[in-house]
Amino acid sequence: GLFKNRLKSIKYYNLAAKLKNQQALMRLATFYYNEKDYIKAKQYFEFAADLNNSEALCNLGSLYFEGYGVKRDYLIAQKYYEKSIKIDNNLNSLFNLALLYEKGYGVKQDYSIARKYYELAGDQNDSASLLKLGCFYEQGLGVDKDYKKANEYYEAAANLNNSDALFNLGNCYYEGFGVDKDFVKARYYFKLAAKQNHLIALYQLGVFYEKGLGVDQSYSTALKYYKLSSLGGNDDATLMLGNLYFHGFGCKKDYFLALEFFLKSAMKSNANAFYNIGLMFKNGLAVRKDYLKANEYFETAASLNFSKAYVAIGDLYKHGLGFNQDYIKAKEKYKLAANLDDDDAYLNLGSLYYNGFGVVKDILRSKYYFELAAKKGNSDALFNLGLMYYNGIGVEKDLIKAL
Repeated sequence: GLFKNRLKSIKYYNLAAKLKNQQALMRLATFYYNEKDYIKAKQYFEFAADLNNSEALCNLGSLYFEGYGVKRDYLIAQKYYEKSIKIDNNLNSLFNLALLYEKGYGVKQDYSIARKYYELAGDQNDSASLLKLGCFYEQGLGVDKDYKKANEYYEAAANLNNSDALFNLGNCYYEGFGVDKDFVKARYYFKLAAKQNHLIALYQLGVFYEKGLGVDQSYSTALKYYKLSSLGGNDDATLMLGNLYFHGFGCKKDYFLALEFFLKSAMKSNANAFYNIGLMFKNGLAVRKDYLKANEYFETAASLNFSKAYVAIGDLYKHGLGFNQDYIKAKEKYKLAANLDDDDAYLNLGSLYYNGFGVVKDILRSKYYFELAAKKGNSDALFNLGLMYYNGIGVEKDLIKAL
């Protein structure tokens, strides 16, 4: 059957290879490469390279680039890529040379040289290179930031059906980068990318339907897109599935299923997932209430710089949950969250100074923190400031400001 036919093919390729047939040499090299026999693959690529086969030279470069069958060596990879482009401007070699200079692999990082190679590859309608050029102009890598130019490159790559370019175009319309913000157009491009199973595009479509951005809000449709993205391994989508089941949005409320999704997302070190699991232990949802276990999850989330986790740990100390009540430790945690510009941290620090818990009572400092929280739209902070102006506490009484 198939195995015998493959053996026959190899036999004839070997015969042709002995006659220096480039196609046969490349077929044999590719066969051994796919079989992960990189030593034999390299041997046949070298035979073809001796015949000035640019693709063979490119592939030899890639063996050294990846360290397959040889010790990784970016300088040798570079030499093979350069030989390859001298023959026929080999597309893959141009892209890989650009990548070496973009990342500074074996060479001094140089975005200008990288851009030159991406442009040469882009002239051959290479969508990956056009995408890279768009990223250079969007991020200002070796060029002045230019969202319009970035969009031009994204459009060129998108016209070649590049899913990342389609997503980036959608993101430009979502954020208003170089174009007017337009959720309808953003969704259009996200959908095109999602058709190619672009996981972040699927996730973004979930966000659009969950929040009703340019579409009628539909939790059930959001759930569908989050599931598709999660199945592909997107931990943010898995987290959002947990949130929907936690609240019963677009589905029946199910704390056990929510916990399952949070745990799955946490396995990929998602800080928000660790935080949510901590909340479930704190409140005894789908698990036995356990403040110390909750604290463990909050600490893990905090180690990943998740500000709300610091606030949650501060709350445990403030209210004496699992620990002896300790306003000083609570303040320390709130300060760490405040360093991450967290509105709830500002609110809690304001409350500590307002009441003199663990600190010397200081109404002016309290007002300062409430104002920081209020600037971020914290409704409790706005209410507290209103009370201060209404009652003239630490400020001149002002009913207009209070209201």
